[in-house]
Amino acid sequence: MYIGGAQKRPDAPYVRPVVSSSGHVAGQVSEGNRKDIRNAVEAAHKAAPGWGKRAAHNRAQIVYYIAENLELRRDEVAGRIAAMTGCSLHEAKEEVDLSIQRDRKSG
Repeated sequence: MYIGGAQKRPDAPYVRPVVSSSGHVAGQVSEGNRKDIRNAVEAAHKAAPGWGKRAAHNRAQIVYYIAENLELRRDEVAGRIAAMTGCSLHEAKEEVDLSIQRDRKSG
């Protein structure tokens, strides 16, 4: 679990399996409890002023950088989407392409 830009051990002792569309366990994810959620919300509130103080051009550069990296890993991300959701690889690539377009338009 990442909170405030750092990996944190969740307070809740529960994990949930992430199951692909074919029924295979792809991994496990921690379930957060009230304390974990509170810590995440507090970290988000703490980070908001710093993000808001950045120049619009700088925020746009960051979002554009995300789009560039997503484009570099397009096939990998699309493959994971297809494996997890059961959609076709073509549909998954379209979803990744739409995400890249959204990032570039908002950046």
